[in-house]
This record gives sequence, structure tokens and C-alpha cells, in this order.
Amino acid sequence: MSDAARTAGYAAGWAAGARAAATLAEAQRVREQEEHERREAMRDEQVRSAANALHAAVAQWQALAAPVLAEAEATLHGAAIDLAEAVVAREVRPGPDGVESLLARALALPSGAHATALRLSAHDMPYVESARERGTISVPDGMTISVDAGLGPGESITEHPAGMLDARIGQALARARAALQDEE
Repeated sequence: MSDAARTAGYAAGWAAGARAAATLAEAQRVREQEEHERREAMRDEQVRSAANALHAAVAQWQALAAPVLAEAEATLHGAAIDLAEAVVAREVRPGPDGVESLLARALALPSGAHATALRLSAHDMPYVESARERGTISVPDGMTISVDAGLGPGESITEHPAGMLDARIGQALARARAALQDEE
């Protein structure tokens, strides 16, 4: 065998081996790419499944917790109004010690408004009359003071030409209670 033939055979063998190696390498690369894509798809499905499970758990928690939270909020609002009522009842002292405070609230009209009539509870009227006689309180000239059977101790309604000032504690608390219920 001549050197040329040997060199040609060697070159042909080397080329065939290189082609076979390239084919094997390409096949290996394709298998690895396919395996990578399969693992990515499996991971994506696991992430989707976990996210769906998490969303379902959150929805279930919200469905269970929302009514409980709403009830707790309503209870809290009711307790707040009850506390406010107790504080107001304590601070709006009916009787001789609360006359000045009662009149100050009753006559707290907008600027320029003049009281024409003041309605008080039957409980508070004797204390107001006694304080007027002693001169410890004064009322605007021309204002009439009368008893309103619908008023409780410490409550008043002041009339003026443009309307009235409603200082009924029960009504104010009812408005606050209704406002809190509207929020719910």
C-alpha cells in the first residue's frame, strides 16, 4: 500500500470518525435539549399547580374569615357606641352640676343665629330655673324655655330662625350607629 493510499485512507477514516462523532454529539445535544425542555415544562406545571393550590387556599380562607371579620367589626362598632354612650352619659351630668354645660351646648349656635326657644327635659328644668334665679346662668333676651317630654336628662333642642339645634344624645348616638352600620 502506498503512502498516498494510506494517507487517503487515514484521512477518510478520520473524516468518517469526525462525522460520526459530530452526529453523536448533535444527537446528544438534541436529547439534552429535549430533557431540559421536559424538565422546564414539568417545573412550570408544578409552579402552576402550587399557585393554583395557594389561590384556592386563600379563597377558602377569605370565605371562612370574611364573615368572622365582619362580625368582629360589627361587635367592635357596637362596643364603641356603647362606650361613647356611657362616656357621654357620665359627662353630660344632669342635675345642678350640669346646668352650665347643658346651656353651653344648647346655645352653641352658628355665628349670627339667635336662639328663640329652648326645650329641655322635665328633669333639667328645675335646675335651670334655680340657676337663673341665683343668677349663675343667663339666657338670651326673648328666648323662651319650656319642657319637652320627649327629651331625656341632659338633652335639649334649641330653635332659631333658620332651624334648630338638636342636642339629643340618643339621636346623635343613633346617627353614629347608623353611620357605622352603613360602612359595613
